[in-house]
Amino acid sequence: METTAESLYERVHEVIRAHKREPLLSTTGTRAAIAELMSRIVGLEEAIQEIALEIQRREDSEEGLSADAESAAAGRLRTSLIK
Repeated sequence: METTAESLYERVHEVIRAHKREPLLSTTGTRAAIAELMSRIVGLEEAIQEIALEIQRREDSEEGLSADAESAAAGRLRTSLIK
């Protein structure tokens, strides 16, 4: 089974790859090089957003788990006080 880290890596890799249109060579014209760099910058921005969303999802799921654990612990505490 694929891990979340591998899945994130593949998604980010695909975003970056999709924005690489041409190789940057010493013979590449200035306008073409600038256009290529602009496209790659957009790809990097999208990759950063993808990473940030994944981090947010993980934090949210961890908070949900810790909130559930706290609720369960509070419930056990109330039950033990009643007995």
